[in-house]
Amino acid sequence: MPFVGVVTIPFFCCLNGVLRRSAVIQKDRYNFSLGPVFDIAESYAAAMNLIFTALTFSSGMPLILPLAAFALLIQYLVDKYVVLRWAKKGPIIGPILYEHISRTLPFAIILHLAFGIWVYGCDDIFFCVFI
Repeated sequence: MPFVGVVTIPFFCCLNGVLRRSAVIQKDRYNFSLGPVFDIAESYAAAMNLIFTALTFSSGMPLILPLAAFALLIQYLVDKYVVLRWAKKGPIIGPILYEHISRTLPFAIILHLAFGIWVYGCDDIFFCVFI
């Protein structure tokens, strides 16, 4: 769920402000100001889910592509804010995640093609009477 951060970040910032005042030593104060470790794999999974869903159904619903682009933009901005301002440093990710994504994306195009053939080939969806 890419938009959970939009709701939870202000809540945790206020909570951290209250807890920061009750800290006894500097280390406790610093630990209260940091959020959880940022999980880049979860962010990539949400983006891939959005891309696959949008490409699969965009043949029948062309408006879903701009909506998906807007959702990816919002997810990017939220992730950027979380990484730069709130979360702890995450684990170092090697090229394996990126290689897996680049190998998986062509299947989204195949799904788009198959769904498009089904949508445009089915007479029940786009009914047309020739004169």
